[in-house]
Amino acid sequence: MLYRFAKLGEADYRSFSITVAALKRPSTLVALILPSVVVVWITRHLRWSDLPQGRLLKTVVLLVAGTLAVGFALYEPSWFYGRDHIADRVLLIGLFTASFWRPMALLPLTVLAAIMASQFALPIGQYTWNDKRLIFDVLLLFCLCTVSSFTRRRQGLHVFVIGTGILLASWFVVAGVGKIGLGWVGREELDQLTRGAHANGWLGSDTALRLADFVGAWNWLLVPLTIAIEIGALLVLAGRRPAIAVLMARIGLHVIVFATSGIFFWKWIVLEAALILLLVRTNGKVLGLRPSVVLVAVPFIVLSPRLFGVTELSWYDTPYTVTFELETVGSDGQTYRVDRDQMAPYDVIFAQNRFDFLVRSPLAVGTYGATANWAVASRLLEASGGVDIAHVEARYGQNRYDPQKSVDFDRLVRARFGSDASEWPIHSPHHIWTGASPFGPRADSRDQSVREVRVRMRKVWWDGERFRVLADCVVRVVPIDPAGTSYGAPPSACRLP
Repeated sequence: MLYRFAKLGEADYRSFSITVAALKRPSTLVALILPSVVVVWITRHLRWSDLPQGRLLKTVVLLVAGTLAVGFALYEPSWFYGRDHIADRVLLIGLFTASFWRPMALLPLTVLAAIMASQFALPIGQYTWNDKRLIFDVLLLFCLCTVSSFTRRRQGLHVFVIGTGILLASWFVVAGVGKIGLGWVGREELDQLTRGAHANGWLGSDTALRLADFVGAWNWLLVPLTIAIEIGALLVLAGRRPAIAVLMARIGLHVIVFATSGIFFWKWIVLEAALILLLVRTNGKVLGLRPSVVLVAVPFIVLSPRLFGVTELSWYDTPYTVTFELETVGSDGQTYRVDRDQMAPYDVIFAQNRFDFLVRSPLAVGTYGATANWAVASRLLEASGGVDIAHVEARYGQNRYDPQKSVDFDRLVRARFGSDASEWPIHSPHHIWTGASPFGPRADSRDQSVREVRVRMRKVWWDGERFRVLADCVVRVVPIDPAGTSYGAPPSACRLP
């Protein structure tokens, strides 16, 4: 319900204050804001000291809440809406500060953060909640436990810790089961993830290729180890020592994922580190495997994709990557690159660059060359050239062209380059880290007057020794002048050789 009613309209986000706009929206007011106000009023006298292990619990929960407070108080100004929303950022920090004294201040903080986050789903969608939904759910669980059962001290804390363990386990177990279903062992080639990430702008060429070779040499170990860590997430419910071991293994997995792909689950790392602190300081008294926990955990994990919006993070990595990159044409007629961080706070959308809706031809792979179809992956792994890959796209590819999304994309791009968007010197860590494309122009577009923006699609294949650019073409041109007309490439553009 939180995510459904937290999303406001485009006009609401263009107003001076997101909070005031939410108060004027009946569905959001009734479903989220009024219940939060009522709960906060009822529990207004509740302090951390009234909760079991109050001082320690305060440290743990505020560490988790801090990821949202930092993330949504320090995101770059929204050039699409033309607003900084300073009042809402100040209110968010104020609620976080109030939560140092009153734990239930975390409820309106969570609601406000969700409303602020939902603005980035407009106008084209493509916004991912994967890195933050777990944090929202844990904070909502804490508020629920505080209201319903923390008056029964020992049981309330137990419910919160076990519930958090189930939420964490759900994301990992679902991913692990998905990988087993795909037959990852014997099929997955993790080194292709690093090469796909490099084609998307992660790491310099020498570093990326050496790292990919290293990952490839240890692929026989890394693939089953990844699945073991994900399925082993259930052990977080088995007691203090196995839980700490599992949480440390997860943090290690996040570090490996970041090093090999640039995808940084820093919010999850904070959550897992906070849970380790809780377990170490309580000597495991709040966590233990028992039949009732198993009975509760298993159905929740099985149903977690529907209950908690858990995404099955499972796919095959291939040597074939399709990227969409922005270029600008300056007033001097020169072409300049656009780094993905220049598009912040929409940087995640442009880092994933899932812009296949701009193209009138079928494409067979997603971000970094990923696919969940073994028929596609196996044929791409066996391909000997562009002709083979063209056959794969013709047979298995999907044409996702969407004219309305294309128009909304134009509005987004015009808003960025048609305004004096400023970059803040301080911001929260990005979820996906990328740099300049290794195949694009070197000149930086910053401080250049922009005449038009081009979307360039590149189809890049790793032939086992080097990258080969099989196709390189402009698929859409967006004039910055509002009177100009955008246009895309014909279906025959960017055909593979």
